[in-house]
Amino acid sequence: MRYTFALAAICSLAMFTGTGCNGTTPPQIVSVDPADKPKEIEIKDFDGTWVLKSGAMSTEQGVYPVKTGDGGGVALRIKDGVAEIRKGNGPWTKYGTFSLGKETNCLQSSKTDAYGQQRVMKLRYKLEGNTLTTIQDNHFPDILPDSYDMAAGSDRQRQSNTYEKTDR
Repeated sequence: MRYTFALAAICSLAMFTGTGCNGTTPPQIVSVDPADKPKEIEIKDFDGTWVLKSGAMSTEQGVYPVKTGDGGGVALRIKDGVAEIRKGNGPWTKYGTFSLGKETNCLQSSKTDAYGQQRVMKLRYKLEGNTLTTIQDNHFPDILPDSYDMAAGSDRQRQSNTYEKTDR
């Protein structure tokens, strides 16, 4: 008799857990189609020529626009993570390398300074179609900015740049 009662209790418990305890069937598990997942950014997605369209600098006195040269200004050319820079109609010169950081939306720029030492700068980025927006804290270049908010970085000399890709 004891075994029959125990068996009946186990069977009813199994029935309740399989039906959601109220007699209904559990919802179907929907698998995510890989086509529905957002595309992961790769360093090759930055390949191309990027022209600086706008920039701003945040200081304790306020946020100020950075002169961009109205199309004859600064351009970056990136190929396989290696960047060159051109100012105006001048020659292309080596700028440094870019790689994706471990943090979300982190682009790391690595270049040699005037003293021959390798320096790494972390930029928070947004890549939307042919527009690349970067933000960096100039006083703390090795720390990724916590947001895109310019006012939040006023004590860090936060800088924002927006580039447009000119080759498709």
